[in-house]
Amino acid sequence: MKLKYATLAVAALALAGCGKHDAPAGDQATPATQAAGTEKTGDNAAAAQAFADAQKAKEDARPKADMNVPLANYTQLDQADGGTWLTYVAVSRATPQPADEEKLGMFSPKYYNEPDAFKKHDLAISELPGIQDNLKRFADQSYYAIQFGDVGNTRGAISPQISFISGYDFTTQSFAFNGTKQCWTMGYGNSQNVMLDLNNADSNNVCAIKVADQDLAKKIEQLRAAGKLSAKGTLFFHVDEVKNGNRVAATVTHMHVDLYDAPVWDKHAQVFTSFDI
Repeated sequence: MKLKYATLAVAALALAGCGKHDAPAGDQATPATQAAGTEKTGDNAAAAQAFADAQKAKEDARPKADMNVPLANYTQLDQADGGTWLTYVAVSRATPQPADEEKLGMFSPKYYNEPDAFKKHDLAISELPGIQDNLKRFADQSYYAIQFGDVGNTRGAISPQISFISGYDFTTQSFAFNGTKQCWTMGYGNSQNVMLDLNNADSNNVCAIKVADQDLAKKIEQLRAAGKLSAKGTLFFHVDEVKNGNRVAATVTHMHVDLYDAPVWDKHAQVFTSFDI
């Protein structure tokens, strides 16, 4: 679904307050010079500690990804809508919820582009129930799966990529991709300026593919060195929270990776091995 407005989603999400801004710490006065040997104290010490404790409690209370959730319980996202699903994820977690007119403007191109007030009124009646159902569906689910690699050139689709930037590591018997500590160094945005920020699960290193079989490792390395190695697959993640109204923070929990012997856009490319991470 391509909407013809670039900033409406952000404005509406900001009005809706999808993400809660952290309250800034109180201004701290410049400490006065203390006599030698005196204990360092300050009028704001208790307040600063209370703020730090509140931040830690907030972090501890944030829903965490459960690595044991069966993959069958993840919802496969439809890339054909170009990324509107990401706006649904963000808005579904808004407190309070946007007004109905804002929802219609974000999720119904027919409503947004209709100039006739009477037709617009009729569209509101017919379009809103489906939007509300979708919002409830997204609000009730935190585990999703998305394809990565080539997704058929769907315009506006959110499709993370992985690339093998270095050769085979004989110590770890693995191929690292994108980065050794953080695989996902950028946000992925849709046409409504909603961003998906992916992070690794603390207990699951998904930045490398382990290949103990030396013959297979040699084949992968040969293709990588020749610039022919490519990958497609499925990325599984948990929605942790929405920050600042339009940044969906998510934790990657699993990956299914298919390796190809040619660039994925090459119609002759073939899968020669697969991995589940």
